[in-house]
Amino acid sequence: MLLCSCGLYSYPYIHEPSLIGGIATSGRPYVAILHDGDNDPSVFRGYEIYYKFYNAVTAETDHSRDDKSIFSVSNPDYSALVAAGYKRCRTEKLYKKDTTTPMFKVPTDDRDDDFQLYLDFETIITKDNKQEMQLVYLSDKVPFFRAIQDQHPDSGEPEHAGGKSDDVIYKDFNTDDIEAGDSDLNGNDYNNVSLSFYIIGYGMHENHNLYSKPVWLGVVRCWN
Repeated sequence: MLLCSCGLYSYPYIHEPSLIGGIATSGRPYVAILHDGDNDPSVFRGYEIYYKFYNAVTAETDHSRDDKSIFSVSNPDYSALVAAGYKRCRTEKLYKKDTTTPMFKVPTDDRDDDFQLYLDFETIITKDNKQEMQLVYLSDKVPFFRAIQDQHPDSGEPEHAGGKSDDVIYKDFNTDDIEAGDSDLNGNDYNNVSLSFYIIGYGMHENHNLYSKPVWLGVVRCWN
């Protein structure tokens, strides 16, 4: 008997995380995420988080439409999120230290364990009542930033990348950093928006980038 192969190369599978206790909702300060320890620790690297602003009134309907678009293919990856208007979160605020992939690296020794992450959007009580979006793993807290087009390239802001007309600046996910005209608001009124998040696993095998299916984390009005 002669056995023949079709010649198609297969890559390791990246298992997506699951949620504990349901998706994020307005008024809930965090969402718990369970890492799947079945991922190959030599392939899996960590996680990426993408976000999108929606009009707060129509967020549920608008997200449902986008979610159907994202999962219109059997194995969507980050490109399906980008096509639906989602933007990648950043964990660095300085241009010369732009966020690497993955934005949240899981230590090698932990990759084949089951553990929990928390997307925390609880308001930090400070004099400006700032909202600090962060991903929490054990005692480590990874802050999130928005990389958006600089509307005032000559403003001298310290977060300004410098040198190009299409430079970006890095803003926080809190009230005083969200302004009318921000390029990631998609034309929405900054006083009336909700945030939607997806998390996606990332790995690498023989110089090929691998991704899990995206997992929706919820829609929240996190600074109200």
